[in-house]
Amino acid sequence: MLGTATDEGSIFSANAETPSQFISFIQDNFPGLADDKAQEMLSHYPLEAPRPRHQSWFPSTYRAYGETTFICPTNLILDAFSRTRYANQTWSYRYNVWDVENDRRGLALTAPISYHTYNAPVIPLMMSYYISFVRSQDPNTHRFEQAPRWETWRGGQRLLVELGKTRMESTSAGQKKRCQFWKSVSSDMCH
Repeated sequence: MLGTATDEGSIFSANAETPSQFISFIQDNFPGLADDKAQEMLSHYPLEAPRPRHQSWFPSTYRAYGETTFICPTNLILDAFSRTRYANQTWSYRYNVWDVENDRRGLALTAPISYHTYNAPVIPLMMSYYISFVRSQDPNTHRFEQAPRWETWRGGQRLLVELGKTRMESTSAGQKKRCQFWKSVSSDMCH
């Protein structure tokens, strides 16, 4: 069981105001990323809708950082396991439970006070999957009966955890394409 949050990388990312600040932040973290590949990166991460209390290029910057550092490596590991005898024991999730106050302030998905109020129902849901996995090596065996069945990864299927509407989703074609870009430059990025 591996997963990531929707806004991975947002607490580590630069508050970039321009494309050049975005590129500089990524190249500072991955010095081997050549200038031409950094320019190509911009085509994969165009300017996104703004986030409260952040500069205009912050969303694109944190998405790129989050995907290259957390999300794409997770997906690559899941892909590798799904090609082995463990294919039927490989599950993924995308955590997308938002806190109104954190969102208003432009903050990341964190452990806010709302887990004691309106976001509280997500706790027993996730606990049931994890406890089931510990007991039976399958998150579905002992899950809450109203909880959706958590299908295996199989090329990009993952559980989308959202308050009141948790369901299965496919990894988007855009994310698959961006992860393929990062995979194609990965051998150069660490030099």
